[in-house]
Amino acid sequence: MNPKTDILKRNLVILFLLLLANLTFAKGRSGVYYLRGIAYAPAGQVLKNTTLTFKLGETFEAFQTDSSGRFEIKVQWHGACPSGRTRWQHRRDNRKANPKYIYILYGSQRIRLHNKWKAYTRSFSESNDKVIRQEDLHFE
Repeated sequence: MNPKTDILKRNLVILFLLLLANLTFAKGRSGVYYLRGIAYAPAGQVLKNTTLTFKLGETFEAFQTDSSGRFEIKVQWHGACPSGRTRWQHRRDNRKANPKYIYILYGSQRIRLHNKWKAYTRSFSESNDKVIRQEDLHFE
């Protein structure tokens, strides 16, 4: 066997695998949208300079309202690659990656919001504009 031929074959296989991996992963999508609004306590007063907790799936993250009770939360979404999967498998993977609900916690109280990630999958990631979902929080 010729050592140069073996090296060339090995390099071609590596190049092929790299291209295949790139094509496979390139079809999935991800992005963010921002949840923005004003937080209100059960009695109706604005929650100014208050720490709240955001839960998406198994991830918890604290965030702060400002002096006017305004907040902004970054919600990450992921779209699974549909290649080589049935429609059912693709939907299952998307459900795993994107929980149905977002929870906002304030003490022992919580608000459950629908995670509307699908509505933002058509947003252009090249844009510098934030994709914003406006929703005030009313704790009861």
